[in-house]
Amino acid sequence: IVKWIRGDQTEDCTPKSYTKIILNFLKQNKLCQVIGGTGSPWRKNQWIKGPFWQSCIDVKNTQDLIDEGWLVPIKWGQPESEYDYSSIQHDYSGNEDLNESELEEIAIQDETLTHKIMREVIFNSQNRKGVLIFCAGKHHLKEAKNGLISAGISEDNIGIITDSTGYQTRKEILDRAKEGRCKYVLNIGVLTTGVNIPRWDHIVLLRPMGSVVMFTQAVGRVLRLFEEEGFKKVDALVSDYAGC
Repeated sequence: IVKWIRGDQTEDCTPKSYTKIILNFLKQNKLCQVIGGTGSPWRKNQWIKGPFWQSCIDVKNTQDLIDEGWLVPIKWGQPESEYDYSSIQHDYSGNEDLNESELEEIAIQDETLTHKIMREVIFNSQNRKGVLIFCAGKHHLKEAKNGLISAGISEDNIGIITDSTGYQTRKEILDRAKEGRCKYVLNIGVLTTGVNIPRWDHIVLLRPMGSVVMFTQAVGRVLRLFEEEGFKKVDALVSDYAGC
């Protein structure tokens, strides 16, 4: 919207549907007031308040939404083991993700540790409906999957989503997770936003998050309200094996 108002209308800046709608109303009435709501007010490390969104009229943080009953409370787990990512140099005050190769180099050093952690995850998930797992990289993801299988979890009950997973495969996995036919979903940082699986009630962090924003978004995946016959979600378990 900002680029189009400025006249920066290049080939790589095509107007989306909401852009066309807003610009249409502003063309008819320059005094038209536009009010927006977002769960992701940051673009990298830049707050979206600026040339277009000129003022912030209200803010609700995660705890506000929990207190008001829009999200379930968080239950913080107490992992017996964790990966040591302390050697990684990163500015966590920004909103940039970590280097995947650096993360994975650390995470795959001890396959035994990964298998031990996955056994603990299974134990802590006995009474959970769905588990979302964040891995450090593709090799680490395979190790985590193998850890689940070696501990008795069937492959049909495991889904894997990465940045190279095709749309149809991704949709099929998420549909199964939503219906309760795929309890464990492993990913490499691609399911922090834009995913709505209310059944998820346990998040497992096998890698650090690049910022507080990313951490909040990731944990938010498991805080959605969920109820079905004979069951009502009362909390969400956060298992942090990465020192987040």
